[in-house]
Amino acid sequence: MWFGFRFSSKVMPLCLPHVGESYEGLQDCSIVGWGPTSLLEVDSNQPNEGKVIIRPDHDCEEAFVKGTNNFTSSFVCAGSPLGTVNSCVGDSGGPFSCRRPGETKKSLYGIVSFGNSCKPFLAPDSLTRVTKYLRWIYDKVSKSS
Repeated sequence: MWFGFRFSSKVMPLCLPHVGESYEGLQDCSIVGWGPTSLLEVDSNQPNEGKVIIRPDHDCEEAFVKGTNNFTSSFVCAGSPLGTVNSCVGDSGGPFSCRRPGETKKSLYGIVSFGNSCKPFLAPDSLTRVTKYLRWIYDKVSKSS
């Protein structure tokens, strides 16, 4: 089923990273989603963007060790430098995009997967690592064209 849309300054495609590409040195990273910006709000009527950085894996390994979600190598750990931005209910499936050094366009490096229930000071977010699934993505796209 096709749902048409128009590209604009707020709706545009993202490039994909290269197979096996490192996440080190990525710049201008952000997450985007339709979730509330605090526990007191309902879902947003427009997407919100939050600037984040890639955090060490051990930050997420420690944060999610006792929960129902386990942090593995299929995820990338991210959060804001001051711990003030993270994903919330309704943001899952949203993009995590960054720029490679020296480039102007952003690429899709992750997909918002799980966090700590809209509590920014408690934990970073776990984002599905897109580079782990590139071969699968390319296989599905080539079969549909």
